Amino acid sequence: AEQLGDLPRAAASFDAVAERSAPARARLEEIRAEASDQAILVVRRAITMGATEEARAELQRLRMWAAQDAATLGVISELAAALDDSQLELEFVRRLVARGDADAELLERQAGLELEVGDAGAGLKILEELRREWPEDERIARRLEDARFDWRLKMLPEAAKKLDGAPQLDRGQLAVLVYWVFPSVRYQRATDAVIANDVLDHAHRSEIVRVVNLGLMDIDPNLHAFRPERGATRVDALGAMLRVLAKSPTVGKCLRGATPDSKLAVESVCTLAVRCGVLPEVGDCLPSAPLSGDAAMELARRTSHELEKG
Repeated sequence: AEQLGDLPRAAASFDAVAERSAPARARLEEIRAEASDQAILVVRRAITMGATEEARAELQRLRMWAAQDAATLGVISELAAALDDSQLELEFVRRLVARGDADAELLERQAGLELEVGDAGAGLKILEELRREWPEDERIARRLEDARFDWRLKMLPEAAKKLDGAPQLDRGQLAVLVYWVFPSVRYQRATDAVIANDVLDHAHRSEIVRVVNLGLMDIDPNLHAFRPERGATRVDALGAMLRVLAKSPTVGKCLRGATPDSKLAVESVCTLAVRCGVLPEVGDCLPSAPLSGDAAMELARRTSHELEKG
């Protein structure tokens, strides 16, 4: 391979026997720099031409004998960006961190990638360490809160996880989301015993009954009906989130004595949602709009952040 001018292949061959061959080790060191340059040119040329499989194959060979070289790490980063390959980028970032080249920005990037495609526990730990080191950095605090929320979502049962991304939630699904996303809903003692006749045979009866008995969602008092199949609206979700906050003695102070029940005017619900941090601004309220899974999760995320802040 060396005689034919294919130095990357020659380097890989020398590396394969280097542990038991002193001449192979010596020759590998002599050609390493030039072989690495040649291999990186091949990878970059393949990336430019869109030949991603060729680029991957050449990179894989390069990593056999030059895995920790800075140039190799650089081309891993380039290929990861070209392919939008988070797993490959995570490998690159982990190796940079292992080399001791990690600043706060790189560690934060590693945390995000770990949470996305790697070890979520390790990602959380990195963010917690960054938070301890920079306690005044609100952006890191927000990232940590988001990470904790996402971690909780990953631990949810499948029935709750699949709601994220649903185009339209019904009232029963909204109750399931509220029950599983907020630990306080699952463990808080209910003071009322409200009967909803139309959920007795529902697949998620226990979740709906708990949410209703905690006063987080309403039933028709005359018909004793929850109507779980009826499409949920954003005001349904906002009302539920405000009631979750109202249960907290510290966070609920943002309501300033208001009771976010069904008798509260829609405009007041929107105003309170902004005041309590559930919405960024009143223009985002859209109270009568159908409620998607994504929108419900975002409202739950913001509500969770407020509870975390206490």
